[in-house]
Amino acid sequence: MVTDLEINTESLLLCVLEGDAKLDLPVRPNASFHYIMHGRGKIRFSDQRTIDVEEGSLVFLPANLGHTLYACEGGKALPPTADTLGACIEKRQVSGNGDGGIMGLCGTLNVHVRGARALFDFLISPIVVNSQTSRYCDKLMDMVLAEANRGRMASLAIVNALIRTCLISITQHSLDAGDSKMGWLAAANAPMLWPALQDLMENPADKHSVTSLAALAGMSRARFAKLFRSTHGRGPMDFLNQLRMQQAMHLLASSHYPVKKIASKVGFESRSAFARGFKKYAGLSPTDYRVKNQ
Repeated sequence: MVTDLEINTESLLLCVLEGDAKLDLPVRPNASFHYIMHGRGKIRFSDQRTIDVEEGSLVFLPANLGHTLYACEGGKALPPTADTLGACIEKRQVSGNGDGGIMGLCGTLNVHVRGARALFDFLISPIVVNSQTSRYCDKLMDMVLAEANRGRMASLAIVNALIRTCLISITQHSLDAGDSKMGWLAAANAPMLWPALQDLMENPADKHSVTSLAALAGMSRARFAKLFRSTHGRGPMDFLNQLRMQQAMHLLASSHYPVKKIASKVGFESRSAFARGFKKYAGLSPTDYRVKNQ
């Protein structure tokens, strides 16, 4: 299955936080990742969840999830980097109190599997794995940093190829090791689900039902629901709701459509039902979310 992964990265950002500094990171309309190259710290999300990260941590983040990177002071000094990196990587450096800190590379992540678009965008929650599952990643990320330090001569194609190789390697090793955090990707090994999955992802506003989706998969309703839950970690209607809410978040942040129009575009027949569902999902009303993220 991993050989079917198409991975592209963009909007790459090198975060250098010295001492006990912190950095608010942008809400992205696609899934993103953080690879911690040096030091240790934590990531706090807009819903107040917190995860600890250290050198070698790779974090996959769902789309539209605000978060802040915190450095822990102490430890070894961070390695030097050029003041201006290549055009393919932006650098943000923040100084705090104390020694040490954290250095991480992050960016938007577009992952396609067998024609299904942006599969990583629909993670339920952040996934953290350790690059030590792959013996190559430290060397690969050192090469990414070396290429970025070439300044204007840096090649986005080379950087993308190195990061893609690293992400595929970690994914492969995690799946081979039976890592439950990555187990949802095993969905790609259930080809009977793909017609239904693609219809959900490409047409989230349609009036789907478990029965109609099961028919696309050529399965009984009960068998389809059981297989979908076992491979995706939630039922098809919960998955559909997440698709709709992710699309609504993107439209609220990037367009000026009225809330009622967005509700219709993502498959809700009334503005009030959409507003209730959105607040339950995002913790904010659609209007408040728009104000915060536009």
